[in-house]
Amino acid sequence: MEPTRKGRSTAIEKWIRKLVECSQDPFWLLDKLLVLAGAPFTPRNRSQRIVWILYQTTTYFQLSISLVCSISFVIFEEDSVTVIRTFLMFLTMTLSFVKLHLLLQNSSGISKLRGLLEAPGFCSGDPDFDESVRKRFKRTSRVLIITIAWIVMVQQILSWIPSDTQGIIFKIPAWVAWCFGDRVSLVIKNWYMSLCFTIWCNKLYACTITVVVVMLGLEAEQTILAHKFGRIQDSLQNLRQSYWDCDIARKQYWERLRILIRVSFDQQQLLLRHLKELQSLVQNLFFYVYYSALILFGSDIFIAMSNPSVFMYVAVAGTVLVSSLECFSLCYLVDCLKDAFESISEHMFYLCARLPYSEDHHNDYLDTRATLQIIARCSRNAVTFGCAGVSEISIAVFTDMLNICYSVFTFLRETI
Repeated sequence: MEPTRKGRSTAIEKWIRKLVECSQDPFWLLDKLLVLAGAPFTPRNRSQRIVWILYQTTTYFQLSISLVCSISFVIFEEDSVTVIRTFLMFLTMTLSFVKLHLLLQNSSGISKLRGLLEAPGFCSGDPDFDESVRKRFKRTSRVLIITIAWIVMVQQILSWIPSDTQGIIFKIPAWVAWCFGDRVSLVIKNWYMSLCFTIWCNKLYACTITVVVVMLGLEAEQTILAHKFGRIQDSLQNLRQSYWDCDIARKQYWERLRILIRVSFDQQQLLLRHLKELQSLVQNLFFYVYYSALILFGSDIFIAMSNPSVFMYVAVAGTVLVSSLECFSLCYLVDCLKDAFESISEHMFYLCARLPYSEDHHNDYLDTRATLQIIARCSRNAVTFGCAGVSEISIAVFTDMLNICYSVFTFLRETI
C-alpha cells in the first residue's frame, strides 16, 4: 500500500513539475487558451473526444438559447434592462465567433510569425541584451494570458452564485416553463449559465491575446534588430581609427560596412513581410474591439446604474477592465513598433553623419549615404495601422475612447 501511495505522489510531483516548466512557454499557454476558445482541435483519445463533443454541444446550445431569449424578450419583455442585457449577450456571442473566424482566416501568417519567434535567429551582437529582451517578451505574454484567465475564472465563479443579477443575465422566457414545465426551464437555465463565461470570454478574447502575443514577439525582435543597427558604428571602430593610415583599412571599412548594412537590412525586410501579413488582422480586429468596447461600456454602465448590486458592479468592472486592456494593448504595441522603427531611422541618420570621406572612395561614400538615408526614411513610415473611423491606431485613440466613455457615464448619471 505504501509503495503505491509513494508512486502516486511521485507521479503527481512529476506532473506538477512538467506543468510549471511548460507554463514558462507563452505559446504553450496560448495553445491551451485557443483550445478553450474552441479553435480547431484534434482529440488524441476517447476521453478528449467526448469532452470536445460536450464542449461543442454546450456552445451551440447556449448560442441558440441566447438567440431565443433575445427574440422573446424584445417581443414580450417590458423591462428595458433585461432586454438590453439579453441582446448584449447574443451580440457578444456573435462577436466572439466573428473574432475567432478572423483569427482562423489569418492562421497561416500567424503560424509563420510564431515559427520565427519560437526559433529566433536574430542576434544584435550583444547576447545579454538579446536575452533580456526575449525574457521580457515571454514574461509579459505569460502575465497577460494568466491575468485574463483569472478574470474569466472569477467571473465564471461569480455567475454561479444565486443572486437577482443572475436572473437578469440568464433569464429564461416564461413561455418555456408554460410549454415544457418548470423543471425543463430550470435545466435549460442551469445548462445556459454552466460554462457561459468560460466558453464565450475565451472565444471573445482569444484573437486579441494571440495578436498581442505575436506583436510582443515581433516588437522584441525589432528592438533587437534596432540595437544591431545601433552597434554598426561600434563594429567598425577599429577600422575607423586606422581609416586614414592606409588604403587597405579604407577598403576594408567600406566592404565591412556594406556587409553589415546588407545583413541588417535583409533581416528588417523579413520582419516587415511578417508585419504586413499581420497588419490587416490587427486593423480588422481593432475595428471590432474599439466599437464593441464603446457599445459595451455604455450599455453596462446603464445596466449597473439601473440595477445596482455587488455582483453587477464586479461583472461590469471585469468587462470594462478586459475590454480596456484589449484596446490599450493593441494601441500600445502599435506605438512600440513605431518607436522601434523610429530608433532604426535615428541610428541610420547618425551613421550617415559619421561616414568618413576620402577622394579614393568617393563613390562608396555617396552610395552608402544614399542607402542609409533610404533605410532611415522607409523606417519612419514602415508602421501604419488604421481602421474605419480611426485614421491611425495609437495611444491617443485609446485616450479618446476613455473620454467618450466618461461622457456617456456622465450623461447616464444625470439621466437615470
